[in-house]
Amino acid sequence: MSTDTVWEKQSYCDIYKNHQELACHKWVHYPFIYDQILARHLDARKPLRLLEIGVQNGGSLEIWKKFLPPGSKIHGIDINPKCLELVFSSNDIHFHLGSATDEVFLDRLFDDMNFDIIVDDGSHLSSDIITTFFALFKKINPGGIYIIEDLHASYWENYGGGLRRKNSAIEFLKQFIDTLHSDYISEKHFSNLVDFTLFQKEYRQQIASISFFDSVCAITKFAQAKTTPFCQIVNGNNYKVAERDSFQKLVLKEKLQNLETARLMYNTSLSHWTKPLISPLEQGIQAFNQEKHDIAIECLSTAMTQEPGNPLPYAYLAFICVRQGLLQEARDFIAQSAKIAPGRADLIAALGEVFLKYGYPTEAVEYLREAIHMQPDLLAAYPAFAQSLHLTGQSEEAVSLLKTASILPSNAQSSIQSVLQQILAECGNLS
Repeated sequence: MSTDTVWEKQSYCDIYKNHQELACHKWVHYPFIYDQILARHLDARKPLRLLEIGVQNGGSLEIWKKFLPPGSKIHGIDINPKCLELVFSSNDIHFHLGSATDEVFLDRLFDDMNFDIIVDDGSHLSSDIITTFFALFKKINPGGIYIIEDLHASYWENYGGGLRRKNSAIEFLKQFIDTLHSDYISEKHFSNLVDFTLFQKEYRQQIASISFFDSVCAITKFAQAKTTPFCQIVNGNNYKVAERDSFQKLVLKEKLQNLETARLMYNTSLSHWTKPLISPLEQGIQAFNQEKHDIAIECLSTAMTQEPGNPLPYAYLAFICVRQGLLQEARDFIAQSAKIAPGRADLIAALGEVFLKYGYPTEAVEYLREAIHMQPDLLAAYPAFAQSLHLTGQSEEAVSLLKTASILPSNAQSSIQSVLQQILAECGNLS
């Protein structure tokens, strides 16, 4: 959808009240549930693909088309051949005759198609709900949502349900609550729950949330798979109760890397249709230069997402780590920067200069040496390299380096001469 497309989001309730075409029926509270659980998808203003199981008179499909952003595609499945006679108000609405419990049929029908939203409003039989979930949840796009309606039928015997009945749909869905918390449960506790062990291993990386409403359940998939357990993060500088040392490892590295990973998993960044006057990367660099580290971290983390092929966010995060005294974290970030842009010797040199500025001459020698080895004509790095060598007891090499550089044309000549004179003077050579 073009960014200049004019589209006004409407509530599902308003659309439902004004609908005049094919017939539809919903429980009175469903529109408000839809507005709540689908708000993020609508706010992104991007075309969506929705599949509804159970078409009946077809009105629900038409309402979905009006509710979702322009360009959205609506698909419906029903076993009733009379649905083939339906004439829809939009070419973006497609009907498929068949059973949602037939995985072979579904795989063939949707071989190369996934969905952002799936709504199960089918038979309401517990066995069908469970079979359909296993067949179709894999067709949900990252960040998408799977909605099951009319779950009150899970408490009725003629629908295969009953209160606390083991094979009811509602009891099946309750397993996702434990699945969400699998990382905190010892594997030994699963030893007598073979079926659930297999279940939670398959879905623990995928399920971001499960929400229950009266008769409705909504299961959201992570925007990115959860490959490692969540961790704690620490912020603030006032440690009156617990000592800072016990949290030190969490302070920055986890804040930068895992916080951003979690944000991406939950897909909390929505599309914006007006370009900011200044990019997050530029904002991050400005904040870095002003030593506003918290703002810089937030902006640079956003820039990593928006510009995955740009090495600068990682490089500046490395500089911040040095300022915070987190040397290994600085190494990790500059390594990622170098992986993205292996030829950027200037970024390696810049980290060396930051190490020197904040009192880590040994690390400065390491990175500045690497940068100059990569790019010998990077003469602007020679003064800092020489100073680092001098501070680590390698003054002879520092003088030799600067003497060689002093005869080469460079914009850094003044700095090279100044540092050379300083080192010679400190070594007692006043001539």
